Amino acid sequence: MKDHYAHRTEAITAIFTMSMLIVGALGTGLAGWLIARTTLSWTLGLLSIIAIINLILWFPNLHYRQTQNISTTATATAAPGDSPSVWRLPTAWLITLFFGLQSLVFYSLLTWLPSILTTQGFSTIEAGNIATIMQVGTLPAAILVPMLVRYHYGVPSILGLVFIGLSLAVVGLLLPIQSLLIHMILAFLIGLGCGASFNLAIIFFTSKTQTGHQTADLSGMAQSAGYLLAAFGPLAFGLLQSLTSSWISTILTIAILSVILVLCGISIHRRDTIMQQKTQ
Repeated sequence: MKDHYAHRTEAITAIFTMSMLIVGALGTGLAGWLIARTTLSWTLGLLSIIAIINLILWFPNLHYRQTQNISTTATATAAPGDSPSVWRLPTAWLITLFFGLQSLVFYSLLTWLPSILTTQGFSTIEAGNIATIMQVGTLPAAILVPMLVRYHYGVPSILGLVFIGLSLAVVGLLLPIQSLLIHMILAFLIGLGCGASFNLAIIFFTSKTQTGHQTADLSGMAQSAGYLLAAFGPLAFGLLQSLTSSWISTILTIAILSVILVLCGISIHRRDTIMQQKTQ
């Protein structure tokens, strides 16, 4: 992205993340519809076929990437040995932590929000609809974040959205009010916070690097380690609920992790690129 769309990074990021979020939401709905009408095995088989087709369609792009790398200049695609490994850079680890925390919070809420809502008295259908609203709430951020990030106070504003959505709105789930409208609003704000944090993480990959090679290395590091961290979220929060017989501790823990996420984002924003460790 940084090599081919250096002057349109924000717009390409918006298209990239919007397509991911839309397809993810459609995939969730399609999977539920297929399971209800067939079986889990048939659904998994169909999704696997779609993944294989996608892999086949991607193969030509690998050749394209190789020919492009051969034709670009040495300065545009610095060799791996020309700079230290991203795994040794403090700012790269901060970005990895930011990506991991936002993934952990999102997937944990996506997994357990329906269960949290049903224990509060909502029906299964109502809980599913509210969870869908949360996913819909992630979509506006794909356009809003790339627009805001251009401005001086853009990143602080985005982090403010993250705080409102993932700390205040999440804690709002503890309100003793069984109102479908209020919980839909809370779910939308939570989704907006999730979408804002995810899109900001993607933008950090490009804004905190100087070359396409650095962007690829940082993205690979953040996503591999970040998703590994996120994988423990749903399991850990499910275990926490079973130990406490309540979702209160889970909700408060998610809110605290979201505050740490915002503080991490502030620290990243104040730093230069991953290769320059000076703070502003």
